[in-house]
Formats: sequence, C-alpha cells, structure tokens
Amino acid sequence: MNEDVIDRFTLAHVVVGYALAEWGLSWEQTLLASIAWELLEPVLKESRPEMFPHPTPDSLANKAADVAATMIGWSLKR
Repeated sequence: MNEDVIDRFTLAHVVVGYALAEWGLSWEQTLLASIAWELLEPVLKESRPEMFPHPTPDSLANKAADVAATMIGWSLKR
C-alpha cells in the first residue's frame, strides 16, 4: 500500500477534487491544496499514525497520482 501509482485511495482523491470544485475553489487553489496535503500527509503519518489506515510513506509516484486524481476530479465538475 502507498507504493503503487494507483491504489484504493485514488478514487477518494478524485472525489475530493470534485468537492473542491463544487465548493468554488479555482484550478490553482485546488492544485495548491492537493500539493499542500501531500506535503502535510507524511508529517501527520509520523506524528498521528492512528489517523491513517496505512501510515506507511507514499511513493513519489503515488503522491503525483494523488495530485493528478484530485485535478481530474476538479475537471469533472467544471
């Protein structure tokens, strides 16, 4: 888990992107929020692993796919 480019959480990122578009965030704001989450996530996994079903670190490819999935979700709403 968290090593594959696409995993069981990819769809969740698409849904988040769609929701952010629904709430009126711009493409740029959504991109920044998605990148910010990917930067914050390892810190939270380290300090609060109980918050995550799989607190292992994400691969760089997985992080990139998560950002892309979020932006695809945003694009589906627009």
